[in-house]
Amino acid sequence: MSDERNLQISPPADAQEAGDFARLACQALFFQPDDFDSWIKAEMLGNVRLARVNGKLAGGLVRQPMGQWFGGKSVPMAGIRMVAVAPEHRAGGIGAQLMRATLEELHHDGVPLSTLYPSTQPLYRRQGYEQAGTRLCYRIPTRAIDLRDRTLT
Repeated sequence: MSDERNLQISPPADAQEAGDFARLACQALFFQPDDFDSWIKAEMLGNVRLARVNGKLAGGLVRQPMGQWFGGKSVPMAGIRMVAVAPEHRAGGIGAQLMRATLEELHHDGVPLSTLYPSTQPLYRRQGYEQAGTRLCYRIPTRAIDLRDRTLT
C-alpha cells in the first residue's frame, strides 16, 4: 500500500518520464506499442498526468481534449484513457487519487464533461462516473458471408 502523504500528481517532467509511463501502461494494459518514441511524440505531454510515490512513478493517465455536441453547440470534454497503476501500487488508492486530482483539475480548467471507456467499472463509479452506453461488435469471417449470383432471369 502506498503512503498517500508522499503522493505527487503532475504532468511528466520530460519525454523520458513519459516513456517510462508508456512502458508501465503497456504492462498494465497488455498492449505493445511498436515504437515508444512515436507514442511520446504523438501525445501532448501536457495531457499526461503521472502519480509518483516518494518520487518514483506509480501510475498515470492521459486526458484527451474533446467535445460533445448539445443543442448545436460543442461543449468541452476530456476523454480519460490509459489509466494505469504499477502492480506494486495497486489497491493502495493511487488510481482513485489520480482520477480525483484529474477531475478537480478539469473542473478548475472549466471542462464540464469527462468520459472514458473502462475495462472495469468500480474505480470509476466511486469517482462519480456512470454507464452511459454500450458498444456491440459482430465479427464473422468473410468466407462465411453467403456470396452467390442473385441476378434475375
